[in-house]
Amino acid sequence: KRIQQKVAEGRWEVTGGWWVEADTNLPTETSFYKHAELSRVFVREHFGKDIVVAYLPDSFGHPATLPKILATTGFKYFIFCRPNPREKPDLPGNLFYWEYEGHRVLAYRLKHHYLQYGIKAPETVDAERLLRLLKDEEYSTNPVNCYFFGVGNHGGGPAIAEIEFYNQFIAQQPADEVNYSTCLRFFQEASQIPNIPVYRGDLHMHAVGCYSVLRDVKHTMRHCEQRLQFTTRVLEMAGKSEQLLVPLWKKTLFNQFHDILPGSCSRAAAEQAQRELGGVISACADTAYRELKSMSRGAP
Repeated sequence: KRIQQKVAEGRWEVTGGWWVEADTNLPTETSFYKHAELSRVFVREHFGKDIVVAYLPDSFGHPATLPKILATTGFKYFIFCRPNPREKPDLPGNLFYWEYEGHRVLAYRLKHHYLQYGIKAPETVDAERLLRLLKDEEYSTNPVNCYFFGVGNHGGGPAIAEIEFYNQFIAQQPADEVNYSTCLRFFQEASQIPNIPVYRGDLHMHAVGCYSVLRDVKHTMRHCEQRLQFTTRVLEMAGKSEQLLVPLWKKTLFNQFHDILPGSCSRAAAEQAQRELGGVISACADTAYRELKSMSRGAP
């Protein structure tokens, strides 16, 4: 309820629109549509809105087909970090329309990542480092820019000392030149920039070594996806709703998280993923067998 209140006040932005911040290289297309479908239901129920900002700043690169999947599931905008400029130097800029088969999203690669490493223990700010980032030449050239700050997903939001630093920085700038905002507002204003370039192709390569480890988790995930799709068809044949599989889909999608499925998680997380995915496969097999057996009994 506290989160709902802050969202209603416009002080908490809901972004992402997927069940988790998933890896985008390994799951099947069906999984991506399930991410969007289940999340759309959840966000409408709890927050009464739709999400149009796809948010994948920590995922390890993206396939060329992703713009079509995003656009056809209601997304207009896409924010990411990887690959960085050294890994992908041929992008036309950090702001561009990313397109596939006539479908597009307005994409933005965060100029300075989502972590600024400006906090020092105990609760002090590396002001010199942060000021260098804020005085980036690109920020003075482009009419609209997006800058993330805070500890990110490595321990929480911004520290109090960091907020105080940015409050002071904002107060020293011309009126309305710099302020706290949202990803949605950034994209709405950035979309008015003339002659935004278009890019067609994949966004690789980053953390490629992840994709050659934890074969068992990857192999089991693919079996999960196949079993879920097969069981969905069985339920359709039996005239039953695929909603029966929603808890199994949620567990599967959760384990597509970008630090589990690629292989950059802890040993304990990998072992837990194996157990959970094995449970999904078992539940699908039981459901499919039960329904097929029931249909066969009633066959002439």
